[in-house]
Amino acid sequence: MIKKLLTSVLDVIYPPTCMICQRALYEKEQSICLSCLNELPLTRLSYSEVNEADKIFWGLVDIEKVMSFIYYEKGSNFNHLLHNLKYKGYYQLGTTLGQLMAQGIDPCFFKTIDFIIPVPIHPKKEKQRGYNQALWLSKGIQRVYSIPIDCDTLQKGVFTESQTRKGVYERRTNTEDVFQFNPNKRMEGKHILLVDDVLTTGATLTACCSLLKSEMNVKVSILTFALTRE
Repeated sequence: MIKKLLTSVLDVIYPPTCMICQRALYEKEQSICLSCLNELPLTRLSYSEVNEADKIFWGLVDIEKVMSFIYYEKGSNFNHLLHNLKYKGYYQLGTTLGQLMAQGIDPCFFKTIDFIIPVPIHPKKEKQRGYNQALWLSKGIQRVYSIPIDCDTLQKGVFTESQTRKGVYERRTNTEDVFQFNPNKRMEGKHILLVDDVLTTGATLTACCSLLKSEMNVKVSILTFALTRE
């Protein structure tokens, strides 16, 4: 009761603002104002047809379905969302974005999913950042569909430099043999959903998917909040 009252007082003195346009949020708005929500650069991809996200993985690994929710474009104001989630400590924003993503994608996409696996980050990086943003996106999806989240099957065992400024070849070589599989986890015949924040070259997701499929008889689909577009 006291905590709720204190939060209400603080919201009056320091009203929460939209992560995109910085306008003060109304009572029922969370992280993003309604105006910016309506302007999100949605990909509108169809998971049941070949799409531009699918093509990134052609010839690399066998994937069931690939979906991304919005476009990530250089210079766009909407990039503040992922920047705040990944680098500014707004981990709870991930739950909001994950929930938004789950509600905005055809429910049939999630129908056969048995487990969600957030793409892991190295323990050192997680300690520095304080959290794994992919896990918080996954928690948002779980709020909508109650799909179990598994954080034990895949681990990142090698600390790598940031992929942000690397090209396609560098990204692929930077992710070779960096993930580890937990042999005590068995998911034979299951359909796994790999979740990450941004899809650019697909190097990290390819490495995760390849390892899972080499160790177990599983189906793997991919969902990211954003898809990089030049």
